[in-house]
Amino acid sequence: MGWLGKLAIVRPPLRQTVTRLTEDWEPGWLRAERNYEASLYDYLHAKLESIQITRQYAIGRSRADIMVGERLIIEIKNDLNTLGKYHRLLGQIADFAVLGADLLVVLCGFTDPYLRKGLAQHLRRGALSPPGTVDVVTKAAPEAAIAAARAEAAILPLHSYDDRRTVAASQDR
Repeated sequence: MGWLGKLAIVRPPLRQTVTRLTEDWEPGWLRAERNYEASLYDYLHAKLESIQITRQYAIGRSRADIMVGERLIIEIKNDLNTLGKYHRLLGQIADFAVLGADLLVVLCGFTDPYLRKGLAQHLRRGALSPPGTVDVVTKAAPEAAIAAARAEAAILPLHSYDDRRTVAASQDR
């Protein structure tokens, strides 16, 4: 085996490299998902100069937030704190799994711990995709940003069994 073959053995797969880079990425607290998407795209583009990285990559009737290379889809979710957002994410994971692509889910902002736990359980069981094809990285909002946002907008933490009407009704009492 020549030196080029040995080099290929030592080099980690793209999915592991991108997952590690995403864990190292420090976006701070941004208000919108598209801002996280732009920040991560710029970061990966600077770190992986020789690899094709595309934003809003169309795949059939779906769109991946970021496509890295030919097989790695990055799906970013900001404020995963309602059942509607959670179910949409589960559907996206199932859609992308049909394509045979690897998936990296990046949870940014305020993520409901019950929903994060439910996502981990789904992925462990392989209910949505073959086990081991989906990685999850969490980029929580800094505590200072959480406190400021709650004070500014009077945001209450939502749990998987709550919806905004229930929270609003309880505030009126």
